[in-house]
Order: sequence, then structure tokens, then C-alpha cells
Amino acid sequence: MGEQSGQLSQASSAVSGISLSGSAFGHLPNAGHLHQMYSEHADANRKNLADLVDAMNQTASGLTSTAQNYAQHDQQLSEGLGGAR
Repeated sequence: MGEQSGQLSQASSAVSGISLSGSAFGHLPNAGHLHQMYSEHADANRKNLADLVDAMNQTASGLTSTAQNYAQHDQQLSEGLGGAR
């Protein structure tokens, strides 16, 4: 999961640097509105990607903690049953 999180972080950095000026939508009657809608959509996607990176990091941390707890429990159980002599 760490690798995927790193890749998503790189994608998030790359996407955050993308912006379009209002002139990118030409001289259409609603060009200003189109630019505003595009900007809102792009901002929402940036936030969603950042939230996904955060969720991946938290999931990876939780899985690591769970694996460590299982290993510790197994070790304690083994010692309690005399298996660590």
C-alpha cells in the first residue's frame, strides 16, 4: 500500500500544478461560466485525490499495526504454552 500511496502522492502533486486560464475556453458566450465550473471540478478532484492519499496512508498504518499485534499475540501465546524455551 505504501507504493500505491506514493504513486498517488506523485499524481496529486502533478495534478495540483495544472491550471487553465479563463481564455482556454475561448470566446463562447458562457466561457466565464465554463471556466468557473471547470475550476470547481478540478478543485474537487484535487481534494478527493488528497483524501484518497490520506485514506491509503491510514489504511497502511492500520494494517501494519494489526500485523504487529497479531505477531505479538502469537509470541505471547507461544511463550505461555512453553514454546519459547
